[in-house]
Amino acid sequence: MPDHTTPHLALPLPHPGNQLDVDCLRLRAALTTLDERIAALQTVLATDDAALASAQAIIEAVRAAQADIDSLSTLIVTQVDALTADFRAELERLRPLIYAGL
Repeated sequence: MPDHTTPHLALPLPHPGNQLDVDCLRLRAALTTLDERIAALQTVLATDDAALASAQAIIEAVRAAQADIDSLSTLIVTQVDALTADFRAELERLRPLIYAGL
């Protein structure tokens, strides 16, 4: 008896090679699982849970701050590049003195 399942929820699938009494039980199990999953989703969607509202508020705050985070990242990279260039220039200025032993 082939035991094929769906790729995401691993629900049992009927197969032409199976006898009807076997596939009937497989389809019943698949429909029961789907019913349970949909009921769970409906419960989550219908809830006014404070934790869910808090999580949504945090997600919205992070999304709103993303532009600020991107700007800050750009500013930091620019400043690090400038400092690196200044350091290299100073090092090149001091290199002859270092080799001269001063």
